[in-house]
Amino acid sequence: MLGRDIRTWGSIVWSLCLDARHNKALSLFHLCLKSYEAFKPDHIVMVAILKSCSTLLAPKLGRAVHSCVVKQGSNKCDPDVMRIFKMMHTGGEAMPNSISVATILPVFARLGNLDARLCVHTYVIKSGFEQDTLVGNALLSMYAKCGLVSREAYAVFDDIVHKDVVSWNAMIAGLAENGLVEDPFLLFSSMLKGHMQPNYATTANILPVCASFDKSVAYRCGRQIHSYVQQWPDLSADISVCNALISFYLKVGQMREAEALFWTMDSKDLVTWNALVAGYTSNGEWLKALHLFGNLVSLEMLLPDSMTMVNILLVCAELQNMQAWTNVDKYQEIKNITLNM
Repeated sequence: MLGRDIRTWGSIVWSLCLDARHNKALSLFHLCLKSYEAFKPDHIVMVAILKSCSTLLAPKLGRAVHSCVVKQGSNKCDPDVMRIFKMMHTGGEAMPNSISVATILPVFARLGNLDARLCVHTYVIKSGFEQDTLVGNALLSMYAKCGLVSREAYAVFDDIVHKDVVSWNAMIAGLAENGLVEDPFLLFSSMLKGHMQPNYATTANILPVCASFDKSVAYRCGRQIHSYVQQWPDLSADISVCNALISFYLKVGQMREAEALFWTMDSKDLVTWNALVAGYTSNGEWLKALHLFGNLVSLEMLLPDSMTMVNILLVCAELQNMQAWTNVDKYQEIKNITLNM
């Protein structure tokens, strides 16, 4: 284990990057991420380590750094990241490569800087990165998040020579998030006809699209996806896939299907429990919701959150059961669960 203060290690990482000792900087940064859950480097360290990732062509760690930025909500470092990218582009010391381009594109999407987006896309074309899978995925995600999905994102998707499952997922999600209902389902159908196997993210993206159809059509489409999932053990055992299916069945009013899937799941997380509790609540099944909450509490494996408590307090109010309300309120106080109304 590392023995120094966490802030000290962040400063050492930054110094190593500054001294162009990129290998050591990346090794130490990776060790800190693995060893300390509390290690949350500031935006100065993040910007420096991204430059080291780019210099050494380290895509995996580059993506890990980007994920770390997103988890911390460190959008305040966006201007610094853009400034470093511009310095790399104009300085000639370390020209932007596919990794640095893929890292900078989500920044432009968040900042909504159209001119900067077009400049980077132009650089991508001039540098021959437009067919690169990593860059293409980031580029189409950027356009989709900016609402430019029908033409720009689709054009980028078509240009990616070696599409991976992330490419398909990004395009399906982009279409769905922009309110285009039929297009993502047609694209999903094309994916099934090809050689690319959908994964958990594909399923999570397409099921809400199915739920938006007319109920009879929605149920048929969702049932077909469920049948497909059951053919693949890795998908049918995935909690997020099962959660997406439960949410789908609840949205289309198929309570029995949702219940059956819930009770056959080997592993459940809090999202699973909350989905069924909310489903019972929205369908007026107050006693079932209260009974399910009792099961969750008795397991003592998962701590209910604000969503659980709000739903179950609503149940107590609807049942006009003051004893249950008092017990739930006392449980909430003991567990120190804050309600976010």
